[in-house]
Parts: sequence; C-alpha cells; structure tokens
Amino acid sequence: MSILSFHGAGGAAKGNCARFLGTPLKSTQEKMQRRQKAEGEVAFWQKKKEGLKSMECGSLEEIARKLEMFHTYEDEIAAAKASYNREQMFHILDEAMEQGEKNAEAAEKSKPKTPEERKEELVEEALGIQEEKGVLSEVLDEVMEEAVKAAEKVSENAKELAEEAALKRRLMELEDAYMRYANAQVCPPRPAEKTYRIRGTKEPFYTLNIIDGVLSVQEVMTVARKYNASITEYLNAVLLYALLQKQNADFHLRLRPVRIAMPVNLRRFFPSKTLRNFITMVYPSIDPRLGEYQFEEIVEHIHHYMRYYINDKFLRGDITTNAATQRNPLIRVVPLFIKDLVVRTFYTRVQDKNSSAGLTNMGALHVPPDMKPFIERFDIYMGQPFSSRTNCAIISFEDVLTINFASSIVEADVERYFFRRLVRDGIHVKIESNRDMEE
Repeated sequence: MSILSFHGAGGAAKGNCARFLGTPLKSTQEKMQRRQKAEGEVAFWQKKKEGLKSMECGSLEEIARKLEMFHTYEDEIAAAKASYNREQMFHILDEAMEQGEKNAEAAEKSKPKTPEERKEELVEEALGIQEEKGVLSEVLDEVMEEAVKAAEKVSENAKELAEEAALKRRLMELEDAYMRYANAQVCPPRPAEKTYRIRGTKEPFYTLNIIDGVLSVQEVMTVARKYNASITEYLNAVLLYALLQKQNADFHLRLRPVRIAMPVNLRRFFPSKTLRNFITMVYPSIDPRLGEYQFEEIVEHIHHYMRYYINDKFLRGDITTNAATQRNPLIRVVPLFIKDLVVRTFYTRVQDKNSSAGLTNMGALHVPPDMKPFIERFDIYMGQPFSSRTNCAIISFEDVLTINFASSIVEADVERYFFRRLVRDGIHVKIESNRDMEE
C-alpha cells in the first residue's frame, strides 16, 4: 500500500526567496507545518494498519471486526491525504502573491542614482526585458512551473486513491453481512408447526406452469388504501384468502394454518454493499382453527403482522438465529459437500413444509428515461418448487403491475381464487398463461 504522495508547490520559489530576500516566506513556513502534520497523521494510521498483519483471527466475527478496522484506517489515511492536497492548491496562490509583495518591497528599497534611472530599471526588471529576467518575472515562472508539477501529482494521487477505493469496494462487496449484524442476545425460534400443503397432480420435472396477471398499479393502490394497507400487505392477504378457500374446498380431516414464506431485503434495515445473499424470511399466516376469517380481518391481521415483525430488532434476532449454526465449531469442521447434502435434504423435507406458498414483491422497477418507450412491462418468476406448492412473484413498472404464478402441478385453483378476489374488489385483470385454461 502506498504512503502519502504529498503534492508540494513552490519548491523552486522557496529557493528564490532565500536567494533574494534571505528569509523563507510565511506561506512556505505554513506549508511545511501542514506537511509535517499530514505526515504525522498518515504515519500514525499507517502504523495502525500495519499492526493488523499481526492480529490473529480465530473466528468469522473477529475477521469481520479486523476488516472493519482496516476500512477505518484506510478512510483516515485517505482523508489526511485529501485534506493536505486541497490546502496545497490554495498555497500556490498565496505563495505567489506573498512573493510578489516582497519583491515589490525589495524593489522599493533599491534606489538608483537618479529618479529617471530608477524608474527605467524598475520597468525593465518588472517586465523582464533585460538580459536577465526581473526578479518578479523569474519567481512567477518558477511558481507556475511548480503549479503544473503539483497538478500532475494531484492527478497521480487521485488515481492512487481511486485504486484504494476500488479495493475497499471489492472487500465490502464480498462481506458476509449476516455475520456482521448477528449480534442479538437471543435467537428467536423458527415456526415449527405443520401448515396446509396444496395437493395436486404433479407435472413432469421439466414442466413449469405459468399464469400471469397484468393489473394497474393505481387500481391496486386505491383498493389497498380502502383496506388501510399497502400493496404488499393487500396482496399477501389475497393470497392467504385464496389458500384458505383452497383448503376449504379440498377434502381434509382437520384444518391447518396457512402460511406464506416472504423474503425481506435486509439492506433496507442494515447498511451493506455486499453482493452476497442478504435476506431473511418472514411468515405471515392465518389459523382457520381459531374461527372463520372475513377478508377484511385477514388484511387487518397482515397489516399489523408486517409492522410488528419487519423492523430492525426482530430481523436482527432472525439473523442471529441464522448465524448460530454457522458459528457452531462442530459444524464448521464438516466437509462442504456433506453440508450441501444436509441443507438440501432439510429444505425439501422440513423447511418447505413450513409454508403453504411463497410470495416475493420486487417493488417498482426504474429504468433510464431513454429506455422507457421500448418497455411495456417486466415479468419475474420464482424457481420451480420442490413440492406441489405454488409461488407468486410481483413486480411493477410505471402503472403496470404484474403478478406471476409458477407451479409444477396441473391444478390452478389457488391462482383462480386469487384473481377472482381481485376482480371482486373492482380491479381489472388481464390473464396470460402457458397452459390451457378451461375458465
């Protein structure tokens, strides 16, 4: 890592000051003081950064703390360099003005034999038309030369700072943000109760059935406001309502809770520039065993659920629960291929059964103005589910809101109940699909 490349100006001018005036300029003295101060700051933080090499890390948490300290020292060094370089640009002008004033005073003191000769010598010296250049002209030339050199060094230092910033950005993009924020003092339990699971006729493995609903954002927003809910809360409630209708229509010995698995983007609550996965799941649910729910009650329940669970406190606890397994010393020594097998088996046989369907809302997508005339809408599809469940993905562009269902079963009852509820609320829906629909 490069140390500070100081961008001085007026070095030659300083020599002229000593040669012609005998004492250094005040601005030059101030420059030396600033230089010493900046060198001291850089050396201090550089020593701190070098000390990190001998710092041993025995856990991922210590690695994250060491990386954070490295970033802090880098920021302090860059700030010291930038501050010094900004002051140097102003120093060039101050030094030139001070040198000019001192030269004018020196010229005033030199008295020629006659007033006419004195006037003539001053004019020649100031304009530099003698065989040798005048003092002021020579000093100004040297100051300008040093200014050009200073500008070149500023450019070089800016390139160095850009490279350091790029390295810092790459380190931040590779950060494991889960480990950084997994510092809650409790690990909240996961939902463990079995939920209602859709039963249907499975398609061949390579088949993915798609049903798209195209709606108006304004229409959906108007209806959602009627229920005092956001668009996400309203559409979650509609999907839970459709799942309840599907369970009631199916043959069942007993009712089970219906639950939706919904991802939450943790970057909204915990600042991070990582490009790695940084989400967690929340599970809005309705338990029909408590009684029959009207649609208005479902919307109200989801509205309060979202506000109660989606905040930095609960999400930090959920992150801590996720990280607890990763921090377990016994699990860390297990080979990766065994971990992959166990995780895959756990998801298909346990985790996938904790929810009746999946829903994700990507929100409004924005593009550059030049692209807008060529885009009608966006579609987004979740991957093929392991079970016979259906997954729902939502995205909007301008006034077009698209709801995309993807499943691997023949039946489309949940999708039918879902869109019927929207139509009942007065929302116009255009349906598209890659399958043959009887209705």
